[in-house]
Amino acid sequence: MQQVEVGCVRAKNAKNTVIMTLLDAAFASIGWWITGFAFAFGDPLSAGPMRVVVGPGNGFIGYQYFVLSGYPGDMWQYWLFQYAVCVVCLFFGWGKCFGRGCIVCFVGGSVWCVVIVERV
Repeated sequence: MQQVEVGCVRAKNAKNTVIMTLLDAAFASIGWWITGFAFAFGDPLSAGPMRVVVGPGNGFIGYQYFVLSGYPGDMWQYWLFQYAVCVVCLFFGWGKCFGRGCIVCFVGGSVWCVVIVERV
């Protein structure tokens, strides 16, 4: 995927594009690990330990598996596959922004997309 994105920008921005892609994947994995997977695949109807803080589940957003706590240890392949799908969708969405913004906004926006938007 990086080759396609690098081929769509000017030669002077090729290194910047590769770095932004790698940073995007790195920060997206952290966001997906902390909250993204829990929001997308946690049980939305039973809040579990969060019931004291947020009340019963709302049927839309999950309350389990924050930082993969309580996630079955033999199911890591599912987490990794869903992360890969999430990052590919993120790359398609953010590929048009290469060379057009600062890196802080780019990485912050990508984490926001992974944690919040990917759920919807």
